[in-house]
Formats: sequence, structure tokens, C-alpha cells
Amino acid sequence: MNRALPAPYGRQLAGGQHDELAEGRSRLTLRGFWVGAFLSFFLSIGAPYANMAMRATNMAFDFNTPGAIFLFLVLVGLLNTLFKLAARDFRLAVGLALLAAGGFGSYWISRGAVDWYSPGFWFGAFLALSAGWNVPVVQRGGTLALNRAELVLVYVMLLVVSALCTMGLTQQLLPALTGIFYYASPANQWAEKLFPAQRVLVDDGAGNRGFYEGSAPADIAAQRALEPAGADWLGLTFFAGGAAVMVLLTWARQHLLWWPFHPIGFPVGANFMLDKIWACVCLAWALKKIILRFGGAAHYRASQHFFMGLIMGEALCNGLWLVIDYFTGKIGNTVFILG
Repeated sequence: MNRALPAPYGRQLAGGQHDELAEGRSRLTLRGFWVGAFLSFFLSIGAPYANMAMRATNMAFDFNTPGAIFLFLVLVGLLNTLFKLAARDFRLAVGLALLAAGGFGSYWISRGAVDWYSPGFWFGAFLALSAGWNVPVVQRGGTLALNRAELVLVYVMLLVVSALCTMGLTQQLLPALTGIFYYASPANQWAEKLFPAQRVLVDDGAGNRGFYEGSAPADIAAQRALEPAGADWLGLTFFAGGAAVMVLLTWARQHLLWWPFHPIGFPVGANFMLDKIWACVCLAWALKKIILRFGGAAHYRASQHFFMGLIMGEALCNGLWLVIDYFTGKIGNTVFILG
């Protein structure tokens, strides 16, 4: 029996700076950070825009990341392919730059005015700048096409931003800054009671109606006249009870060998998503068991590509319809929604 450590582990334990991803052409460069930074910025403005202004499919909703998957597919299937083709000939690189700049300029000239708040403007500007930057890079024998290590970097950046740009941070802060104006009414007298003398909150001059009701005219019956209800003692009781149950389940999992239940099922079961995806979860669990039982580990690993394709196909479908709705001005067209 060979008891020697594999070579990569041996080098790592020896203190070497060897990195498997840094071998050959698979190393991180400035182009990877440029693409990752912009796509993260684009997702951080595009996802809230789709949720609140377009009232469309949720492309990033806390732990849900179809926006990250969609942008990654666009990067791998479109942008990387174009830059690889342009790297073959300097004339192709120049043609790509002229096409990107010409399409971007002609579109906004035909619109008559530039919408600085539009995600489409920033994505078009990114394409034009990247195509222009690619020209001198190709002239020097390089390319802006990303390698495997850089693609991993970009995807991880997009996953992190998916949580921060929506319910994880941004969409929690925006209602706190604007809601006081939208829900103010003569009945609750918030303007007299709560508005500070020096404005530190956000008011667009129309009670922030566009923020809450979207960019299309709508008649939304909001409960504006309600006063704050005070402390929810019943809710706090359930909160404390849930914490106590979670502690007991965790203790039983760690100390009782015969205990059959994992504690993660308790908080997951209370999530609002479970009533929408429980059938999918059960089906995935059953398929996994069947494949492992009759096909073994080899067939299970081979089947993972198929199921990954299902996930990517759904994200691609949602993203494409969102792009179509953006250019056609559709509001409220939801392909898949979480709640």
C-alpha cells in the first residue's frame, strides 16, 4: 500500500506557495477583478430595479441566486466567447469594439436622453468599454477572455452580492429611509409627529410613490392610516419558544445516539419558501436515493450535470424574459416568484 501523501498536499504541508489554480494560464489577473466588480455592481442595482420598479421576477432574493447564475451564463456563453474569437485576429477585435460602441451610442441617441439610473445603460457602457480595452490587449497578443480561476472568482463575487443587494441588506434599508413619507397621512399625523426638522430621509417629492408602486401607474390600496401597533408580545413568545426548541434539538443531536432528527429541519420548516418547494425537495431526495441505490456513485456524479442544467435553464429563462420586459417596457410580468 502506498502511504505517501499526494504531491499537492505534500507541497502545501512543506510550506510552499504552490496553488493548483495558479498553474499555467489559470491565474487571477486584473481583467477578472474588472469583470467581477462590474457584474457585482450591475447585479446590485439590477436586482432591486427588477423587484421594485419592474415588479418582475426576483433574480436575487436573499439566499436565492438566479441573477448570479444568469449573469454567469451570459459571461461564459456570450462575453467570453466573443473575446476568445476576437483574440484570433486584431481586425475582429476592432470590429467588436466598433459594434459595441456603435450599438450603445445609437440606442441612447434614438432614445433622446440618457437614463443614468437604468441598469441597461451601465451594462451597455461596460460592454463598450470592455470591447475597447480588448483592442490594445489583442494587439499585444493577449485577450480579455477569463480563465477558470477568474470565472470562479466572478461567480463567488456574484453569489455574495445576491444576498447583500436585496433582502440581506439593501431592500431592508430602502423602505426604512422612504416609508415614513409613503405611509404618512392626515389620519396618523406622521408629518407632524415624526418628520425631523432637518431632512435626513429620502423623499422624491411625491411621497415616494414610484418606489413602492413601481414605474407604472397603479391603484394600490395601502393601509396608510394605521398607527404603529407597539410590541408584539405574542410574536416575541413564539420567538423565544422557537429558540428553546432549537437548543433542545441541537442538544439531542449531539448527545443522544438514537435521536433520528437533524435540527436544521426545524428552522427550514418554518421558512416561507418551504410551502413552495417542498415537493421539489422531496423529489430531489428520492431521485438521489434511487440513483445511488441502483447506479452507484459513478452514475450519481454523472447525473449531476443534468440537474445542474435544469437549474441553469430556469435561471436563463427568467433572465431572458426580464431582459425582454426591460426593452419592451412591460411591468409586473413574473415568470417565477418566491412569495
